[in-house]
Amino acid sequence: VRRLSAVPGFHFCREGCAVSRHTTGMSLFTKMIVAVVGGIALGIAFQFIRLAVGDSSSEWQLINQLLLVDITSGEGVQGIGLLNIVGTLFMKAMQLAVVPLVFASLALAVGAVDDLSKLGRIARKMLACFAFFYAVCVVAAQGVAMVVRGSGAFNVSLPEDISAGAETIDAYNPFTIITDLVPNNFIAAFSDNSGVLAVIVIALFVGIGLLKMPEEAAPLKKLLESINSLLSAGISFLISHVGPFAIFCMLARALAVYGTDYLYPALAYVLTGMATPIALFFILYPATIWVTCRLNPIPFIRKCAKTAILASATNSSAAALPVNMRTCETELGCGKSTTSLILPTGMTIHMNGTVVMQSIATIFVATVAGVDIQPYHLLIAGLVAVTTAISTPPVPMAGTVLVSVILGALGFTNDACMLAYAVVLAVNYPIGMAFMPMNVIGDAACCMVVSNSEGELDREVYRS
Repeated sequence: VRRLSAVPGFHFCREGCAVSRHTTGMSLFTKMIVAVVGGIALGIAFQFIRLAVGDSSSEWQLINQLLLVDITSGEGVQGIGLLNIVGTLFMKAMQLAVVPLVFASLALAVGAVDDLSKLGRIARKMLACFAFFYAVCVVAAQGVAMVVRGSGAFNVSLPEDISAGAETIDAYNPFTIITDLVPNNFIAAFSDNSGVLAVIVIALFVGIGLLKMPEEAAPLKKLLESINSLLSAGISFLISHVGPFAIFCMLARALAVYGTDYLYPALAYVLTGMATPIALFFILYPATIWVTCRLNPIPFIRKCAKTAILASATNSSAAALPVNMRTCETELGCGKSTTSLILPTGMTIHMNGTVVMQSIATIFVATVAGVDIQPYHLLIAGLVAVTTAISTPPVPMAGTVLVSVILGALGFTNDACMLAYAVVLAVNYPIGMAFMPMNVIGDAACCMVVSNSEGELDREVYRS
């Protein structure tokens, strides 16, 4: 494990907490919970004050101008809007790093695949298994989210000024996304987060260059590693030190300005985001083991439980890697060579839980913002979710941060969508405890499938 952490571009905080505890002794998870509870409490308190004194009272106008008003709007010309400022700065700081992080992370990931050529047959089976699990997870998550959307559980009435913004998303031919994949200007592709698909294509070509010309591209690789590490450290600092307070401010302001209606869709999102990965954990992987290996899946669930609990408790699949490798080799009966290839690679590019969360979050944001979802939206969202999951930067809550990439690719970037996305950021941290085990157990299931196809699976060890 210690050696793996020394590999360039490889960090043990990939989706979880970069720093779990700080000098205060309070974990990041605890800080997030306190921020969510505190933000909800303050927002509800503002609502009670607003109802008690009235919208037009001098007392409420003072609170509104001092803490809540959007200083970029006409109403906020003479306001301060402290909560709005904090939330806006945090959101912009996170979005600022998205494009360079996606570019550096994906280019480095592609440039490091030379080890796969040594075990071509196993690698092909591994990638096919990854693709299968990704496809099932995206379809299942989108299906569940659309059912919940249809039930009205995600619905909320936005204020007229925000709802109007939801109707201004320009219609466009979905096939234009193909022509947008290749930019005509390298710099322009990096100047706007909505052009992230073009950045991904550029990163793929750069990664191939790193792989084919290792000596000539060594300086560029070193630069990308430095950019990746620098931005990762910066976002880790923002999440751990500023994130809880910013989420507190955003949630308190959202509830104060737009009402407690947001509690209901947020609760529905949390329940959906937690129930879906748990259901897939107990259905998808056991069913795959039963169909492909013809083995009783109960031992798989029982033996992988401790790995799942560790991933959930640490909110990091990387932290669970040593336990996962030992479990696969000594308890599930997987081959050592297969385990050594699949688990570290899967930890880097195979994140079923992340795509489940991103798929549900995207549909939730669109529903809350009043955006009509078409079939091609689901297709694009699924493809981008898988791509971003593969290239997820090694920073805390990276999967949640990259939901903004999916929204940008779909054109869901108006004020209503960003407000709904703020709700996702505010409540999504605990959901990580539900979807993180999928990122780990999906790798173990793939390891069993490939080991069985290679004739390396020890069935006696599995049954023991």
